[in-house]
Amino acid sequence: AIQSCVVTGLSAATKYYFRMKTADEKYNWSALSNEISMKTCGGPCVGSSGNVDCSPDDEVDISDFTTLVNFLFLGGEPMCFCRTEANIDGDPQGSIDISDLSRLADYLFISLKPLSPCSGSGESGQ
Repeated sequence: AIQSCVVTGLSAATKYYFRMKTADEKYNWSALSNEISMKTCGGPCVGSSGNVDCSPDDEVDISDFTTLVNFLFLGGEPMCFCRTEANIDGDPQGSIDISDLSRLADYLFISLKPLSPCSGSGESGQ
């Protein structure tokens, strides 16, 4: 089964490496999982959701759109990818999907209606 966890309290602009180990009800431990590494974003979330590429000016622009397109359709995460910023539709599970891309496209190319205010105090790459 796929396993996941949320890690909080990480430092900004730091690369972390993670592995998981699980146990069943009889404490039979699994082998270590494959390693995943993620870099936390450069600093606290300071503006509107949508600064997917972590630009220091917190500007939401075409670079954020292309970063999100690449993430969703080409796989892999860029060196700095703010998951909280990319969760533009505010999905409580933190899912980043086509709905987020649609909201960002609407903001950038159609309505220019402001995106939701940032609710986090910082973001880790999970």
